[in-house]
This record gives sequence, structure tokens and C-alpha cells, in this order.
Amino acid sequence: MESNEFLPQIQSRSPTDSFRAHTWSAMVLVGWLVGGPLIAWLVGAPMPVGLAGMFAPAIMLAILHTRALRVSARGIEVVYSLRRPRLVPWSDIRALYVASSRELVFSGWRFFPFPLRESTNSATTEGHVCVRHAGGRFYFPPADLDGFFAAVRVHAPALSYREGPAILFKEPPL
Repeated sequence: MESNEFLPQIQSRSPTDSFRAHTWSAMVLVGWLVGGPLIAWLVGAPMPVGLAGMFAPAIMLAILHTRALRVSARGIEVVYSLRRPRLVPWSDIRALYVASSRELVFSGWRFFPFPLRESTNSATTEGHVCVRHAGGRFYFPPADLDGFFAAVRVHAPALSYREGPAILFKEPPL
């Protein structure tokens, strides 16, 4: 069975994109460093509990780090670095489109790590694909965005297509 593997875009796609991604990353980092110890102090827990809370999101991100997406006739397979791949069959996919930077930041990154919707080490907010499926949604920034959508069109001819910035829908996004 033929499949195409797509790696994530690591570098920013533009100077504005770089500013957005690094500003958001700095805010998340401050939240990690301050949040765990602060919550432990507020509830009266010992400081080691706060320090454990500080490192828990980093450990979870390492375990759930998305290394690539594979597109095949079966569906889209999410390939992780430290765990088994997860297949999202075409029958479960409701929408597949390029998310705006705003959607990515507010729906994909804002409540990190709960729920974890984007788990790459990408420094870009542009060109992320949103995959909405029966179990939720996730975001991924393929380095070859056009190649990704070309592979989807080859392997999932049952999806209906709408012209525009590489948007595929079974039903419109919410």
C-alpha cells in the first residue's frame, strides 16, 4: 500500500510568523516555569509537587511529539516519536483545511497541554492543516503543503472539494 510521509515545517515562514510563534512560545514557557510552583504554593503543597507540575507538560510533549503525517488509502496516520502511530480513517474525517494563524493560536495552542492539538516543534503559525475528525481535531504544519493536499486528493477521492487555499470538506468547519 502506497503512502506519502510529510514532515513538519520547522522554521518560520515569514518575519511576522516568526514574531507570532516566538511571542506565543515565550508566554507558554513563562506559564510552565511559574504555573506549577505558583499553584503548589497557593494550595499549600510541597515545592517538589510544583516542580513536578512544571516538568509534566514537557514530558507529555516529548511522548506525544508528532514526527510526521502519512497519507494513504486507509486515511491519515499520525506518526509519533515515542509511541505507536495513530490512524484517522477517511470515514472519520469531517474537514481538512489550512487553519488561520489566529485559529491555531486560540484553538490549537492556547490551552496546551489540555487538550493537546498540535505537538510538533514547529516555529510557525502559518500553513497548519486542521484535521477535524470524529474524535476531535489536530493541527499539523506540513513542510510541503501543496504536496500534502495533492496526496489527499489522490488517496481520498470521496472527499468533496472546494476551490480556495487547499480546502477539503465533508462538512464545513464550525
